Amino acid sequence: MKKAKLHITLLFSLIWSFSSIAQKHTNYNANNGLPSNQVYRITQDVDGFIWIITDKGMVKFNGKDFKTFNIRKGLPTNDIWNIITALDGKVWFFFKSPKIGYIKNDSIFAFPSEKKGEILSPMNRNIVGNSVTFNNSQAHYKLVNKQWKKDTVFGGLSQLKQYRTFLKHPVINRFQFEQDKKQIVFYNNKNQEVKRLKNSKSIKLSHVRSQVNDSTYIWLSDEDYTVLNLNTYSIKTTSFKDAIQIEKSKYVWIHKVNNQIQINGVGFVSVLDKNYNLTNTHYIPKELKSHFSFIDKQDNIWMATLTSGVYKFPNARQQATYSLFNDKVGKIKKIKNRLLTTVLNKGFYQYDSISKQFTPFIKEQEYSYGVFYIPQLNKTYFIFSNRITVFDGAKKTVIKGLKSHNYFNEIARQLVYHNHFLYGNFTAGLNKINTDDLSIEKEYLTNGIRTLTSFKNKLIIATSNGLKILKNDSIQSLKIKNMPLYLNQKPILSLNKLDENSLLVGTDSYGAFITNLKEIIPLKETKYLSINDSFSQNNDLWLATDNGVLHYIKDTKNNYKYKDTYNISDGLLVNNIRSVYATKSNLIVSSNNGAVTIPKKKSDRNQFINIYIESIQYNDSTFIHSVDYKKNNQLQVKIAEIDFSENHKFNFEYQLNPLQNKWTTSTSNHFIFNDLPPNNYILKIKSHQIEKSFNFKIKPLWYQQITTKIIFGLMTLSAMIGLLLFLRRKEIEKHQKKIKHQKKLAEFELHALRSQMNPHFVFNSLNAIQYYISKNETELSEKYLVKFSRLIRMFFDFSREKEITLNDEIKLLKGYLEIEQMRFGKDFYFQFYIDERLDIYQQNIPAMLLQPIVENAVNHGIFHNAGKGTILLRFNYLAKNSFEVIITDDGIGLKKSKEIQQQSLKTKHNTTKTRSTQVLQERLNLLNQHKIWTVSYTIKDNEKVGTTVQLTFTKNEKDKSYFN
Repeated sequence: MKKAKLHITLLFSLIWSFSSIAQKHTNYNANNGLPSNQVYRITQDVDGFIWIITDKGMVKFNGKDFKTFNIRKGLPTNDIWNIITALDGKVWFFFKSPKIGYIKNDSIFAFPSEKKGEILSPMNRNIVGNSVTFNNSQAHYKLVNKQWKKDTVFGGLSQLKQYRTFLKHPVINRFQFEQDKKQIVFYNNKNQEVKRLKNSKSIKLSHVRSQVNDSTYIWLSDEDYTVLNLNTYSIKTTSFKDAIQIEKSKYVWIHKVNNQIQINGVGFVSVLDKNYNLTNTHYIPKELKSHFSFIDKQDNIWMATLTSGVYKFPNARQQATYSLFNDKVGKIKKIKNRLLTTVLNKGFYQYDSISKQFTPFIKEQEYSYGVFYIPQLNKTYFIFSNRITVFDGAKKTVIKGLKSHNYFNEIARQLVYHNHFLYGNFTAGLNKINTDDLSIEKEYLTNGIRTLTSFKNKLIIATSNGLKILKNDSIQSLKIKNMPLYLNQKPILSLNKLDENSLLVGTDSYGAFITNLKEIIPLKETKYLSINDSFSQNNDLWLATDNGVLHYIKDTKNNYKYKDTYNISDGLLVNNIRSVYATKSNLIVSSNNGAVTIPKKKSDRNQFINIYIESIQYNDSTFIHSVDYKKNNQLQVKIAEIDFSENHKFNFEYQLNPLQNKWTTSTSNHFIFNDLPPNNYILKIKSHQIEKSFNFKIKPLWYQQITTKIIFGLMTLSAMIGLLLFLRRKEIEKHQKKIKHQKKLAEFELHALRSQMNPHFVFNSLNAIQYYISKNETELSEKYLVKFSRLIRMFFDFSREKEITLNDEIKLLKGYLEIEQMRFGKDFYFQFYIDERLDIYQQNIPAMLLQPIVENAVNHGIFHNAGKGTILLRFNYLAKNSFEVIITDDGIGLKKSKEIQQQSLKTKHNTTKTRSTQVLQERLNLLNQHKIWTVSYTIKDNEKVGTTVQLTFTKNEKDKSYFN
């Protein structure tokens, strides 16, 4: 009975403690990157990624970035119901659908039923090792040859089909309940009965059931769980009331994750140990409205909701106790065995070391400046904005009371005993105060006093304008050897007497200093920090800063050495700390967001899990292990981490062997290598003592091509041709010279025509750049210039060639259309359709023949349509040496374009044809004249809107003289 009471007390204590910090959880929702706030399940895969399933798709989370998988990425549906992770890295998804499958390495694989058109409806999912099966009320399914196949059903089975269960087990093929539900019968693969057990009434035939490993099967109900050992045939039923003191729960679930079996429901999540007992139970507060929760590898708790996304309760915060949430809590002081602090507009609170909570001590709605104990007078002073309350032993006296809220306490906001008087600061300066009745003996007028202390029989004053001292009955600047000039010009926030010979000075944004008034030494690790408060005890020094709590330890030479920092990842509510107090085991920390008690000993659960290469691109193309060398190449690498720290800071090192021998530190997850020569490379990255490497190869040109064979082949062919020509030279000499002369002239003419295209294209592109500059859109004009420069480089490279590959021609067209898309805006689109039979890397085309056609489609079709429209380019395979290109736009059409052009010509008094059209027609004539290419060209208006240009290319392989 006593044990039960203890459990109940503990339960309510845990629930109360958890509920008191319900708002301290980290919330991820649609505003942070989730596709939906309606979350069904959460799990973790073998690599450490968190997976979240919603009604809008699946999400992979690394602690910083959400990667969503949905119908557009290849999922059969967006509304995923259940999820299972396997040891081989597969993440299985389940829902009512014609296909069920998994995600691995960010690729989606989905498989249909062997029965065409069947809708799969998995009710119970089993995983043993990497083998995943599921069943519904009619059948059991397993994956065979990329199809979901029903297990063979033997005759004479129970009529309770929904309770017939197939297993993955060396002996038992299935078990089922008899019709009266009083017995469980086990069968082997030959449909022979091997065991019959009496069914306990406590086994509730729930739909929540699963085989979780090769020897364990589990049923769940709202009130209990039952475990069947398939090797021993033993059955154990345990009520939730006995196990975790919960009478009944809703939405109970079996969750296999991280080599654990977790059982959860509304209000709890637990781990099933090897004896089938629930351990490591965490109670989930009702106000979160969570229907599913689980414990990850780092002991963080993740909770799914249907309206608010996902909540995470970090492991560090589970060790912390929070108090006065969202209250502005002041400095923590120990006054006569009491830890006291101020709470804005609530008065003074004292700390309860058992509950680790602050409770009211003196309630007061007025502003509380602080509490000060003067040991020389044995008096404690509670200072409010409207009075000072003095406790002299058991005697309480209100020394000063103000009747109106329009007045503020101008006697003292803090008190320091110095040379038989009390000194206190007020709005306009410093008061020298009588110790008996707190009457003011003298005023020292100065602005901005923050705090003061008596040190080495001197009154040291911290102000918003540096360190001061009361000297010769006046406030003067404090002068110390080697003291930085800014300490007498910048705000000082705190003073703390560490011992008789050391004073800690805390500045605003300039760090902490320790002085003996003869010299001053900075604490290097505090540079650029604001030191709001400090606490020293024995050899430990704790600093309350705007970036957490810093811990220092004094060495044998009385020097303070930095040891550690405590921040949000260790359970703090915020990193901007107002005050800190250390007990034997804990730190008590206050802030403008409340107070928290955290253990001095940090959690050994490192929230960093892994570092990995997310993507590598070579000249904007993704590759795996090898790539052909290209001039002016660029290797782009993207790095990512799996890190669930609350203050995640991305930081890693990398090196590229053999080019780099030293590690380079980076805080950016993108970096680029330019102009890498052909070689075998190893890219190494490391962070938090985890190192990864990626091997790849850039193949040199001679590995890729058969240059040597071509050269020898050409030499042999030339020798044979030369021999034949020598024998027939006299007969055909005149005719040959005439043909060569004609071809030379045609070649020169072709080059001239191509060169005329260059200024025409440059003129149009520069007009586009001028357009952005005139609009003062600097970033867009710079982006335009970058794309333009790349396009010009391709233009010049290709203009030197007679032929280029279709791939190069397509790259040029894409570059040109991307520039035009920037000029026209979001209403201008373009698409490429390439026939799969067409080898664009081997098939050639006359260099830069298509660009002026596309340019005409843009400038005479889309441009006159207010820049709105789409250009479609189709590359179709016709035969081995033949293909066609169809360029379609939905612009204004030929007829209307000619009308606009004629009107423009009349306005300009110019009757000249469009130069680009002339160049194109002349070039086509020359190409057909040489008979190396046969090119047909047609242009016509579409039925509705726009224009279609069709070109057919046929390469005549027999005549090679064009290249001679």
